[in-house]
Amino acid sequence: ADRQAHDLALSEPQPVRRFLHGKVIVESKRWLRPLDRGSQDRNEAETPSSQMLRYLTRAEAVSERAVMWGMLTNGRYWRLYWQGARSRSEEFVEFDLASLVGVRGLDADLLAAPTGDAGHALKAFYLLFAAPAFLPQADDAQHRTFHQIALQESRHWEARVSNALGRRVFDEVFPMLVAAMVAADPEARVDERAYRENVKRAALTLLYRLLFVLYAEDRDLLPVRDGRYDDYSLRRIRRDIADRSDRRDTFAVGIRRYWQHLLDLFRSIAQGESSIGLPAYNGGLFDDAREPMLARIALGDAVVAPLLDALSRERGNDTHLHWINYRDLSVQQLGSIYERLLEQAVVADGEDRVRVEPASFARRVTGSYYTHDDLVKLLIVESLGPLVLERHRRFDARFDELFAMGGSVDARRQALEVDDPAVALLSLKICDPAMGSGHFLVSLVDYLADQALEASAVAGARLARDAPDWHYESPLLARIRPERDERAEQK
Repeated sequence: ADRQAHDLALSEPQPVRRFLHGKVIVESKRWLRPLDRGSQDRNEAETPSSQMLRYLTRAEAVSERAVMWGMLTNGRYWRLYWQGARSRSEEFVEFDLASLVGVRGLDADLLAAPTGDAGHALKAFYLLFAAPAFLPQADDAQHRTFHQIALQESRHWEARVSNALGRRVFDEVFPMLVAAMVAADPEARVDERAYRENVKRAALTLLYRLLFVLYAEDRDLLPVRDGRYDDYSLRRIRRDIADRSDRRDTFAVGIRRYWQHLLDLFRSIAQGESSIGLPAYNGGLFDDAREPMLARIALGDAVVAPLLDALSRERGNDTHLHWINYRDLSVQQLGSIYERLLEQAVVADGEDRVRVEPASFARRVTGSYYTHDDLVKLLIVESLGPLVLERHRRFDARFDELFAMGGSVDARRQALEVDDPAVALLSLKICDPAMGSGHFLVSLVDYLADQALEASAVAGARLARDAPDWHYESPLLARIRPERDERAEQK
């Protein structure tokens, strides 16, 4: 923070205690060194991003949680990591600083989000990376750092967007969708409870297909920057509907152009369509066989248009409609909307109509309850933390045993790979029998991914220090290298 803290750090007799006086870890690599893959060069074998996870965990412990931030850079790309993130390996802030300041001769980053105004981006970079950002702000009554203020405000914004979307889904979208599906179903039997339950399930499936695509496109998880995909994207429909709605254009009742577009997109997501750069997502959400009702109905443009517009835009304080950026939401928040929808019941409203109303005991019957993020994280750390530690200890004990044996280095290295901690973590089988929307399991995947990458870095660092002639590399890194290399080539 200042010269006094710097001098105190250097005066510590034990180097590890220097972290008690620090604010942030800075790891600076050579110019343009890849940050997400290692190298055949022994001096650059460790993956920098995994190395940062290892450093952060160590710094948090020895600094008594005083050091929770890490900077990683290769000169061009600057990343800011936070130890408290849901997924440290995925959730970091990155700036292409060289491009922002106009360095010549750089290859374009095809996967990077557009920066827009470079001056604005440079201001954001300065605010997040400059030394004052890590210090308590003089004008803040709670003595928070700039980062703490930004995180808290981000959470408030995320909650506001989520709550507004939730209200729109409950009050407008879901009731409208249920009624339209029944009206379009040639086999409607609204007097039968089983049929009404099928309607509810089919409406939830369709709604979550839409939310999945909206979220995936806004987070670039679908190939929205590929010109081949753009014409078939949900974004294309959203823009067309917004333009026509603003012009007060007429949407036909009997023409189903948007519905057919959605069906083709859903089918392509389920099965894959390599001609437009779309891989197959076969998780079941887009499987038509599971929801026969969706296969036999067709909704007109007059139904689909207001439904999609309600999911796409919201009216701001200035009374203008603004796009909802699903990038601002977490999958956990989308899951909470799903769980709250389970409280809704579809009931008969006359001979051939239905309506949606709250079901008081729906959650008690289904056992569906939203668990707060902090509690989920505590459950995961308390239940899996000992298993993670056990695998690290097993690896260390096995290394000590093999190192003392002598003999062929290759044979001992191969024997050690069997107890590699990263691979051992991926072999864990975890069951959540009351998974609901998957909140616990989604957070669990984030946690295990971080722990596995960190374990690979810890194992490599241990062998590089104590047995450098073994040239040890975690088998996990060998498994994921082709994927990382492919992404690097795309960039």
